[in-house]
Amino acid sequence: MTYKTVKLPAEFLEEVKQSATEEFRSVSQQLLYWATLGKKVAKSYFEDEDDLELGQLALKRYQEEKHLAVKVDLNDL
Repeated sequence: MTYKTVKLPAEFLEEVKQSATEEFRSVSQQLLYWATLGKKVAKSYFEDEDDLELGQLALKRYQEEKHLAVKVDLNDL
């Protein structure tokens, strides 16, 4: 498996670390676990009539919150 650097909001990273500790996972395992769940949830939503509205809401939220992100190297976690 290869690794890449990503930017994540600092508050989110703290939430990931807390949850990882509680669930006895590494931070990267917790992120992958949540990503897998998120894909499944998103797939179920995107089979709905509200696809466009959900996509626009996600883009709006990203644009509003991207300034909160911090650069994280997954190898440092």
